[in-house]
Amino acid sequence: MRPENAPDRREPALIARCDTLFIASGHPEAGSDVSHRGGPPGFLRVAGPRRVRLPDYAGNAMFNTLGNLWVDPRVGLVLCDFATGETLQISGRATVHRAPADGSWPAEAERVVDIAVDRVRHTPGAAA
Repeated sequence: MRPENAPDRREPALIARCDTLFIASGHPEAGSDVSHRGGPPGFLRVAGPRRVRLPDYAGNAMFNTLGNLWVDPRVGLVLCDFATGETLQISGRATVHRAPADGSWPAEAERVVDIAVDRVRHTPGAAA
């Protein structure tokens, strides 16, 4: 892992082409949750050298992930490029916001999960 714990120049390109990820969160009393999130390539956005943003859409109305993040902001993301076998693991702390109505996100996005990145691990060929 790099000392700066921030995405290097390869990782924004991997983030931009991924159309699926897995998000992990936890609750001190209810346990852990891992969920799938997907969208068009680039739905997860690099918002700075140590920040990524993820749109949240209406789902099953259970709010497992978001409920966990409101109680404990620690979050983990795993992205996999199924064509190359590369994986990207991101851990950090999340803040949930209402999606702005300024057109910067699709109209269907109800919230945005803003993640301050603590650690990044890029593994070429992990899923090959």
